[in-house]
Amino acid sequence: MENLEMGKSENYQPSMSAEEIERREKWQDFVYENNSHRTESITVNVEGCELVVTPEVFSPVLRDSLLLAKNVSTETKAGEKVLDMFTGSGVQAIMAAKQGAEVLAVDINPSAVQCAKANAERLGLENMTVLQGDLFSPVNPEEKFDLITGNPPFRWFAPRDMAERAELDENYAALRRFFQEAKSHLTEGGRLLAVFADSGDLAYFEDVANQAGYAQEIIDTEKDEQYGWTYNVYRMTIPQTEQQ
Repeated sequence: MENLEMGKSENYQPSMSAEEIERREKWQDFVYENNSHRTESITVNVEGCELVVTPEVFSPVLRDSLLLAKNVSTETKAGEKVLDMFTGSGVQAIMAAKQGAEVLAVDINPSAVQCAKANAERLGLENMTVLQGDLFSPVNPEEKFDLITGNPPFRWFAPRDMAERAELDENYAALRRFFQEAKSHLTEGGRLLAVFADSGDLAYFEDVANQAGYAQEIIDTEKDEQYGWTYNVYRMTIPQTEQQ
């Protein structure tokens, strides 16, 4: 498959069959052709919020984004500090900001950063800041958050362009960093809310979180009957003994 190769990192080797790997490759081609290559902006509604999604920015009306958005809205408490990683259009950050949290949103894609900023301004959310950078690099090393949210890329292939980075994380390098680095930015008793699906390597996602020291709870799940994928929303915490 051109420009879409299975990861060779010693830190990640798919444990699934060749047939299952091929199934995910074909799915990614479908997603790439039908979602990643938009040339015009679209307007979508998520949990009552109208968002404009510019080209090269991940659409928040896909099943994973909608499922996480619903749970971010119910999980967030007024006055909390929230960090939304992989923010894309800003949808999860906006859900938290609408609940009265003080929100910082981060994305590596400059187009996504501009898109999220524009959506926050359009909705009048002065309690939401958006920064561009690679994972936690633009975040103050000493800053801690009550809630960290994230919709990380699901599959381990090499992205073909910036837009596809929303869906692909070569060898899951960003996923491993996300879990490791998030720990130092959580308050005592803080939570991490993330969505992941078996259209990627779901068992590996859970294993990476476990190895990083998180206690995991699936708080919502949804099955896509048309395509057969299962989407889970996880609430993760660091046991007090691990934080000390």
